[in-house]
Amino acid sequence: MAIANGFIGTLRRYGARSAKNKKQLEMWLDEAIEEVAGNHGGHIVSGSANGSSFSQLAYMTNAEWASCLDKALQMIDDGVNYTGRSYGQF
Repeated sequence: MAIANGFIGTLRRYGARSAKNKKQLEMWLDEAIEEVAGNHGGHIVSGSANGSSFSQLAYMTNAEWASCLDKALQMIDDGVNYTGRSYGQF
């Protein structure tokens, strides 16, 4: 799920830009969970919001999509601005 980890940061930045964008993430999460609960499966490969659209070429199940959205929203709520690794030598 390495691709999803990078995508989570993209979702977090999108949601953190405005309350409207965060609300959109919450709506997408609700839809994804309903799809998983309905056992519909499938892959998310594109989406649109605020007059723009995007495509995600990495195949992601609805469960993975929901997990990414949930993690991004959690990061926004917890005030996490960046995740990554830093290396140093002492």
